[in-house]
Formats: sequence, structure tokens, C-alpha cells
Amino acid sequence: MREKHFTVLHITDLHMKIDRLYNQRLVLDAFLNDLDAQCKEHGYPEVILFTGDLVHNADDDKVYDRLFDEFIDKLLQVTNCGYSRIYFCPGNHDLQRTGIKETEDSFSKFLNPQDERDFVNEGFFNGDIPKIARQRQRHYFDFVEFFEPDGFLCGDEIVQLYDLDPLNLSIMSINTAWSGFGGIEKKSDLRKLILPEAPIANAVEKIPNDRFVICAQHHPTSWLTETAEQCLIDTLADKVDMHLFGHVHDPRPEIIKNYNGSTFRNQSGALYSWIEDRYMGYSLLKVKSPEKHLHAVWRTYFQRRKAFGSAEDISDTGGHLYSCPQAETYFSTEIGEAKKEELKSWCNTENKRHIEELFDQGMAEKPISKLFVAPPLTRQVFAEDRSEVGSNEFIEVPFAFSEITESNDNIIVSAHPEYGKSTLLQQICRRMCETCGEDDHGTEAFIPAFLNFQDFAPGTNRVEKAIRNALPDLPAGITIKTLLNEGLLTICVDDVDISNVTKMRILRDFVSEYNPNRFIFSTPRSRESSYVRVDLAMPVQFKNLFLGQFSRKNLRALVKKWDEPNIAEEKLLDRVISELRAINVPQTPINSTLLLDIMSSDPTFSPINRPTLIERFLE
Repeated sequence: MREKHFTVLHITDLHMKIDRLYNQRLVLDAFLNDLDAQCKEHGYPEVILFTGDLVHNADDDKVYDRLFDEFIDKLLQVTNCGYSRIYFCPGNHDLQRTGIKETEDSFSKFLNPQDERDFVNEGFFNGDIPKIARQRQRHYFDFVEFFEPDGFLCGDEIVQLYDLDPLNLSIMSINTAWSGFGGIEKKSDLRKLILPEAPIANAVEKIPNDRFVICAQHHPTSWLTETAEQCLIDTLADKVDMHLFGHVHDPRPEIIKNYNGSTFRNQSGALYSWIEDRYMGYSLLKVKSPEKHLHAVWRTYFQRRKAFGSAEDISDTGGHLYSCPQAETYFSTEIGEAKKEELKSWCNTENKRHIEELFDQGMAEKPISKLFVAPPLTRQVFAEDRSEVGSNEFIEVPFAFSEITESNDNIIVSAHPEYGKSTLLQQICRRMCETCGEDDHGTEAFIPAFLNFQDFAPGTNRVEKAIRNALPDLPAGITIKTLLNEGLLTICVDDVDISNVTKMRILRDFVSEYNPNRFIFSTPRSRESSYVRVDLAMPVQFKNLFLGQFSRKNLRALVKKWDEPNIAEEKLLDRVISELRAINVPQTPINSTLLLDIMSSDPTFSPINRPTLIERFLE
């Protein structure tokens, strides 16, 4: 059972419109800046729920493409969420008027039927309603099907159910907008929206036991017909812990008590509204399962400041709500800034000393940390102008070692055998400890731990135990679970073998459960393979890097650090390059170090091949 709380980002009613981009960018830039700060304070969300009105006019050409480029892609980067952890439901603005007109005849029979419940259910069973919904919202469906969210259990055009076992969470997305009028002839949808009961009941039956259940839809239930509202309420009774919706641009959070517990209802305001007096804001919802403790944080956009801030305009608690006193106690015990400073000091001293003791002894007599030279790293990026790169879609650009140690990005480093990927990960750990606490350096996940892929084996808490063994004694009152729950660890995993199905499943589950932390993986690459992006199918985003062989500049830095008094630096550099080329071996750190070590005692040594190089070194 998951011990940590998880966080949900709830946004709604963006109304992306191409001719409003200037004003929307003002709000969305402020939103992303504020969200970045809130994620650092409250933790990165494991799940994003977007409850409709993604765009203003679904018939506008390529408006969903613009939505992705202008907002969704940036949102996923800020939240560190992968494409598989954002969940949608459509709103009335995601209806296409062209689709409404195309389905006018087939839909008319569902208006004011004599026995609404049975008639609408029959329309669902015979396929009429799913077909109408698809026609009316085809651009929306084309867009959201790109994301392929995690945990799909069942679904159709009306209801989708997802189950995220690592989070102990089930998500139900309901399409309340399919039967709307789309504003044609200014017809109101209030109390006219039709919803079949059957697909909702079917989804409810498939929810695993003891899950925290979130139901997301665009419209408040009061916008459904009386029959549809009553059917929905009866079907979801005592099954849903959190009910999220938007549409009315008016935030109304409340906790509804019933005989079998309580339901948190979050009617959220719009993320963007072009109407001046409408509320704009968003919320972060933190949940501790199975206790079902809740901490809701609302943020409001203030027009004059053009910035988001505490939602003091909707509550006298500064936009904070706790489900009960026990929830407030739990969420108030998260690691504070003072404890983080203590951990940074521990990392800079104890953890750094521990890492040096483990990894400083190499094949040569000199400490690895004194000889280490950052190797050439490149990253694949999309080539916007393909005319310059032929038929390739990606090009390689340099990536600095400091960009790894000072960023929050998840990284995959692929390298040919003996190119030094293990040493690279170990030195990343050391460098992170060395710079920990400096004002202009570091990552939010500032405590590095080096693991081997073999540590990801079946068994109870095997990975957690491996992390514990990889670190020195922690400060008093701190546990590995605490560090994982707070997202303070950068977990470096060496030699990730994509072909090992069992261990990869364990690794993915671990990343999914503890994704607020940071992950750096190394993976081997055969000498025959070309440079392609490594896809580990992880629930968070990764940057792909390739580790190359030493350039002359890198070798010069290594020779300088070697500090051999008997041979001039430039002469020694030329000798190393010449000898390695003569035996046709790559200029890797290990090959260069072996040769330098031998030449220190025998300047005349000239290897015939690599085996003789190793044999002479061992002598």
C-alpha cells in the first residue's frame, strides 16, 4: 500500500482561441510560473485532470494543435508529468457546431423522451449515442487519443475508467457535454443535458476495492436533466471520494458528508476567461490514501498584478482547505525548509565522503575524482529545418555535464561498452553532493543515490532497502520513505537492461510511485547500433543523452590532471592519441587512463592491441 500522499492538478475552462493568444499568454505564463513555485512547495502532481473547454471553438482550424504547442507541452514540462498522466473530459466548447448540425436528425429523438432513463440507455446500447458523441466532438477525440493515459480499464465516448494501482487511485471521466447545443441560436444547456446511466454503472462495477475514486466531468450535475442528475447521483453514491467539474467559472469547494463517509466537490473557476468579471484560477489537491486525508490549495489570478496568488478572495484560510483535523496534522508534518538545510549540509559532508569512499578507487593509483574529466555528451533534438539535415528528424547537440548536475531533468545516458557510463553516474552523484547548498547550483532532488539495475528485483521494499544501503546514516528523524515521499532523491540507476521485462516492470512501478523524485539512468548500447532515442515507456519525461569518446580537448584535460613530470603535456597527449589510434581502440576514459598509467613508469611502451594494453597494466 502506498504510504505517500499524491497530488492532483485540477484545471478547467482554458478556452484556447487563436485570436486571443496575446491575452491568454499573459495569464498562462503567469500560471506556469506560479505552478512551478507551487510544485516546489507542495510537490509535483502525479496526475493532471483537465475538466473541459480545452478550446473556445472546436471548429477552428488546428486549434488543438495550437493548444498543445502553446500550453500542454509547457504544462507537462513544468509539472514533470509524462503524456500518460494527463486526463481529459470534454466541455461544451469542445463541441463542433458542424457536428451538431450533422447529427441534428439522429439526435432529435433524444429530446424530451417519454421514459428518458430507459430510452437513453437503449440509445447507448445500440450505439447511437457513442456515434453522435464522436461526430459532435471528433476534433476533441482526435486530440486526446494522442496521450494514451495510464491505467485504462474500460471506456467509450461517454465514460472512461482508469486505475493507477501505484497511487491506489481510480479516475472516472464523464462526457456531460455530448448532448449540448453548442450555443447555436443561443440555446441554453441548463437542465437539458442527457446522460445514459448504463456506461457509468458499468464503470463503477469495475472500480477495484479500496480505491480513492475521482470523478471528473465538465458540468455541475445541476446542468443535467432531472432524470440524468438523479441517475448519476444514485449510481455514484458512496463510490466517489472527489468530484471535479468546471463550466460555471465560479469556484465552490465543499465537503459533502454522508452516512458512509464524505465527498469533496471541487467546482473550479476558469483557467482563462475573456469576460472581465469572471474568476480565473486553479487548484492543487493533495490526497493521503487510504485515510482519504485531503489538503486542497487554490490559486487565484489577480488581473492588476497579472500574477497568481493565494486565493484569499474565496476563503478566509488563504485558499487552503483540509478535510479534517487529522489531515491538517498530517500535511503540516512535511519536511520544512530548516530540515532541508540540515539535509543539504549532511549531503555536502557525510554523503560526499561516503560516495568518495565507494567510488574513488579506480584502476589507476590516483583517485578518480581527481582525474575525472567530463566526457562529451550530446542530446537528440528535433530538427525544425529538415533541409539542413537530410532525412533525419533529429540532430545531436552538445549537452554540458553541469546541465545534469544542476537541473531537475530526468536523464537517460546511453553508451557503448567501456565508455565510462558507470563512472559518469558516480561522478554526477559526487558533484551533486559537492555543490549541494550553493545558491546558484543544485536540483530540488538534491540527495543523490547510486544503484545498480540488479537492485530492482522482486521482493518487499527491495529498492527502498537498496537506497538505504547506498546512503550513509541519515540525520535524526529522517527515513528513506520520508525522502522518497518528499521527492528529495536523485536516483541514479546503472546498466538498465530494457530487455529484462521483470526488472523493467519493477523499475517503472517504482518511478510511478515515487515520480516526484529525479531519475538518471544509464543503458548500454551495442557498437553496431546507431544513435536512436531510448524509450523506456516511463510515466515521467526523460531527456536522452549519448556518451561519446574523448576528444583531443578532453584528453588534454586528462593529461593535465595526470600531471606527469617526466613527459611534456603536449608530447604525452600526442603519444596517447597516436597509440590508441594505432591499435584501433576508441579514446575512452578507461583506455586513456590505462595507457597513461603504463607510460608513467615506461615512457617507451607501445601496445600491439588492447589485450596487451590490459595485460601490461595488470603486471
